[in-house]
Amino acid sequence: MTSKTMRKVFFYGAISLDGFLAREDDSLQWLFDTELDPDYSIVDFEAGIDTVVMGNTTYKETHKILGDTPMFPGKEKIVFSRSQTGSVADGGRYVSGDPAAIVTDLKLTEGKNIWIVGGGAIVTQLVRQDLIDEFLDPNRTYPDWSG
Repeated sequence: MTSKTMRKVFFYGAISLDGFLAREDDSLQWLFDTELDPDYSIVDFEAGIDTVVMGNTTYKETHKILGDTPMFPGKEKIVFSRSQTGSVADGGRYVSGDPAAIVTDLKLTEGKNIWIVGGGAIVTQLVRQDLIDEFLDPNRTYPDWSG
């Protein structure tokens, strides 16, 4: 009898010292302006991921910053939204409902690992349900003025 290994869920992101991901205007630009540890490889991390999960605000704000550059090419995007349904641009779908239930279902499907990109409420619910297997922080320095 073979056992199926569940996919791992990673939170690789940043939260400011005052507990926020985005500024009051929902901007995420500060994340793109901070430097990663030079010994850390985001390329290696992304190679082990095939699904990214985020809230709609994170999705929209990241699109603003990236412009025409594809967001997480080749990865399925799961975007939580209270109002939008259907497909998201560049491969993925909008979902609504309980993040813990949806992420649990994702963990049970075949594939590579899952990256929780953002959405403070999503992260909070997943932490409360002990669904994040690993927290990654490539030694960034975070401001304390974001929220």
